[in-house]
Amino acid sequence: MDIAKDIVITADNLASIKFWIMQEMQKLEDERDELETEQIELELKKDKFAAEKRRYDEERLKLEAALKKREASADLEKKSLAYQKNLMERKLAILENGFDELNRDKQSLEREKEEFNVLKANLYADTSKRTHDDVGLLFHGVDNILALKKRYRDLLKIFHPDNLDGDNEAVQIINEEYAMLKEYY
Repeated sequence: MDIAKDIVITADNLASIKFWIMQEMQKLEDERDELETEQIELELKKDKFAAEKRRYDEERLKLEAALKKREASADLEKKSLAYQKNLMERKLAILENGFDELNRDKQSLEREKEEFNVLKANLYADTSKRTHDDVGLLFHGVDNILALKKRYRDLLKIFHPDNLDGDNEAVQIINEEYAMLKEYY
């Protein structure tokens, strides 16, 4: 009978143990459900994180491409500015050379003007002092009739009395010399 007594005790306790086991099983199922829910939430967060990482990588690649494009554009602009600067320097050098050449031409023209004024002064000097050689300077270098006519027309344009610096006496001397040289050619 001792055994039966133990069995009875065990039978009373068995119901409480069964109840406890059911409660524990329910707790375990609840925890497993919570774990599954947390695992699903974790998977969702993992997928969301992966999507955000992809968006970030795409944006980073776009920004890097835009940065490379801007760097290329900046390099192109630097090259363009360097070319324009070089072009401007060459233009400036050409202008400076042009101004130097103009100054040399101006000085040369001034010398020729002074020589012309000296020649003109010699022409206006006393006719008794003039020699044939002085007047011959006007037609110096003429070696044919065409050149003689051209020089004659040019001299008349310069010394014609209607001009500002014109003079009747100079025109008479030019006419005399022309008539003499015309007979020669």
